[in-house]
Amino acid sequence: MKNILKTTILTLTLAVFVSCHNPLDRVYSPETISDDLQVLVAQDKIRTREEMENLCDYIQISEALGVSLKGKTYRQLLEAANDLEE
Repeated sequence: MKNILKTTILTLTLAVFVSCHNPLDRVYSPETISDDLQVLVAQDKIRTREEMENLCDYIQISEALGVSLKGKTYRQLLEAANDLEE
């Protein structure tokens, strides 16, 4: 129960904090990806399950291959993931 409350408060705080900014312009960080993805979905920046899967697959494959994602925004990563699907 305590963890659910903490998660809810954290999610709402993040949503309020970034509401004035487009979360797609946030720089990718492995440490914050879970929270970042929640915000992207909550603000309809990622609209479908397929987009989410493409983004996550792209990030996982890039990291496994040793491709540096340092300095990349979620917008850049999502565009690259969608380009691979086409």
